[in-house]
Amino acid sequence: MYGTWRTARSNSSSRPWGDSRRRIAHEIRNPLAAISNAGQLLNEDARDPVLKRLATIVRENTQRLNRLVEDVLRVARREPPLGDEIALSDFVREFLDEFVRDRGLAAATIQLQFAPDQRVKFEQSHLRQVLYNLVDQCAALCEW
Repeated sequence: MYGTWRTARSNSSSRPWGDSRRRIAHEIRNPLAAISNAGQLLNEDARDPVLKRLATIVRENTQRLNRLVEDVLRVARREPPLGDEIALSDFVREFLDEFVRDRGLAAATIQLQFAPDQRVKFEQSHLRQVLYNLVDQCAALCEW
């Protein structure tokens, strides 16, 4: 009896939090879709390489924000986290290329050395956030 009451009570108390997360995610998605569409239009019409680069940055960051919204919705629905099989060298190389480009750093500022066949099972958005936090802190300490 106690276990049943406790489960029912915890489910009912967490329901408003899940509803709030869904509403917030919905409110983020509407402007995010507009930004994404504007970036696509900019990319289609742009002839200037600088505008193409800006459109690429808009696309990549709207995709990142959309993944974050999906993560929040997954938690609100109490779904288990997704784990992706990731080729670590490719993932980290793409991440660093993007990080260096967005920061305007020289290409050789950050260098990697690890075995090319390493794979991990990790949720991509979380791994990206972990890498961002680590590299960003390192950049702040090294004053690149």
